[in-house]
Amino acid sequence: MSSFVTLADSSQPIVKVGLEAYQEKYEETLDGSRFMEEKARMLGVSGAIRFDLSEKDALSLEGRWGWGDADYSSASSEHSGLGRSTYDLRLVYQHDFDVGQQRIIPEIGLGRRRLEDKLQEAGFGGYQRESTYQYATLGLRSVHALGSEWKVEPKLSYNYLLKGKQVSRLSDINPAAEDLKNNQKHGYGFELSASFVRELEERKAVSITPFWRAWRIDDSDTQPIRVSGIVIGSGMEPKNKTDEIGVNVSYHF
Repeated sequence: MSSFVTLADSSQPIVKVGLEAYQEKYEETLDGSRFMEEKARMLGVSGAIRFDLSEKDALSLEGRWGWGDADYSSASSEHSGLGRSTYDLRLVYQHDFDVGQQRIIPEIGLGRRRLEDKLQEAGFGGYQRESTYQYATLGLRSVHALGSEWKVEPKLSYNYLLKGKQVSRLSDINPAAEDLKNNQKHGYGFELSASFVRELEERKAVSITPFWRAWRIDDSDTQPIRVSGIVIGSGMEPKNKTDEIGVNVSYHF
């Protein structure tokens, strides 16, 4: 979501809106073996607004929201068509460098990602899961001309997990049960993309961006499971990984 047409008037922000489609795969492992897996077909909308601070410096506020249906499988059960939704919001600082004829744009910022997984739609024994990540992001983008009208902008970002929280709504199974809240302290993500941008006219462009977004999160802490105030066991969020592969189409103005 970080590709923008060149500014003609730096006093005006650049806005970008887009649509995206992607396949998501989420997998948990316990003691080195697969515990559960979800595969989802996701659609989404994205947006960004960039404010130039100077000729070389800018702030960009970027966000996306996605939704879809997931197929769930584990050793004990399989379910299809379970609801899934997510959003990601970040604020980044960007600085342009000219290295010879090459334009390089590093960026640094903070973000928040949230995912709601509606496993309660599977019926008895299912419960909603809510995952929230707060993270720092560091990215690097470059700009390459492809003839007079097109350019390509490859980008690589690294996302460092600052704080994660996993909420398991056990009250969906038993109203007397307390919801389980686990802290996730260790993990990272990365994003790899290439935006193909065609400038239409002054301050306007379209872009097509294939992308791969991923997260790798370690085991959470362990918390007690309580029913009617009585501890009946403990629970944790296993080590997991997420991969999202798709394409975004955006309009810049």
